[in-house]
Parts: sequence; structure tokens; C-alpha cells
Amino acid sequence: MDSSSRVTFLGCALSGDTARQAMRWQGQLAAACAEAGQGRAVRWLSRSTLHLTLHYFGATRPADRERIQSAVAEVMGTREAISIRLRPPTPFPTPARIRGLLIEVQDAEGHLHRLHQELAAALRSLRLETRDARFRPHVTVGRIPRRVSRSQRQAVAAIAASPDMQGEAIDGWIDAVHHYQSVQRPGGNVYPPLASWPLSSP
Repeated sequence: MDSSSRVTFLGCALSGDTARQAMRWQGQLAAACAEAGQGRAVRWLSRSTLHLTLHYFGATRPADRERIQSAVAEVMGTREAISIRLRPPTPFPTPARIRGLLIEVQDAEGHLHRLHQELAAALRSLRLETRDARFRPHVTVGRIPRRVSRSQRQAVAAIAASPDMQGEAIDGWIDAVHHYQSVQRPGGNVYPPLASWPLSSP
């Protein structure tokens, strides 16, 4: 990757009460993992890095980033905030093969999926490679490093699946789409936005 290339993606941040609830769920899980001696088995994401990925591009050059933002601006136009429902974190992709913990984002009205499809069509016209063949809206709250043993992974999966960690779904909103840059830092990646497209209040 040359010095001008940056790993970028399109995504949506959680905001307001939605983000606070996600952090409460994460905090409950983190406390339960620590109590069970698995506090170091999960790398927890900070509130500022919580996001839902719409399209992942990998390394992009400056000209590609400009083309992406131009295409997204045309698709976004004037749109209302998107209603979503979130469920407590679960093992990803399955309890038996856990690599992380994610919050499932449900899109009952289909607005989020339609936005994803419209953006995909616009991006295909740019002939840019994206890595999102199957769109499963979610927000990752914790990742399990490769060094973590199988027994530790199973312990974390059991904690996440326990009745104490289950709870009621909550309703929330997505109120903006961002073109994020992924920046590697010693404590984990951070995702500063390169461009943003707000969604109007419903």
C-alpha cells in the first residue's frame, strides 16, 4: 500500500440513547467476563469506535476516495433518519466459532437494506471492489484476539449466551452515514470520518 492509500469504509455511528445502551450491554459483558477470569480474552471497543459497516473498501487512493464521496452524495440526497432495533450482544459468527461479540441491528421497515443496495449499485459503477457480499447489519462491541485459546473462547461464548446477559431489544435511530478512514493505533484501530451525510429527523 503506497503512502497515499488509506483503508476506508462507509458506515453509520450509533448516537444518543442508542450508543449509551450499547455501552451498557458491553459493560455488563465485560464485568461478567472479568468475574469469570476472562477479562483479557476480549478486546472491547470504545464508544467512539462503535459503528455499523455499510460497505468496506480496503485500501483506497485519494482519487478513489473522491469518487466514492461523489457517488454517495448523489445517492444520499435528502433522507430521513432510519429506525432500527438493537438486541443484546451475541457471539459472532457462532458460539462454537466465536471471533467477537456483536449487537444485531434489525431493520423492520427495510430502509437500511434499501440504502445499502442503492449505495452498492452506485459503487459498482465506479468499478471499485467492496467486501460485503452478504449484508448483516451489526455493531461489533468486542473482538477476540487470535492468541486466545479455544477454552477461553468457549467461556466467553457461554457468558454471552447466559440468561443474565439477555434482555429486551431497544429501538433507536441511524442519523448519518460516514466515509470512515481506518487508522492503526497501539491500543486498536480508530475511525475518523473523512466525509459525512446527515439524515434529517423523522
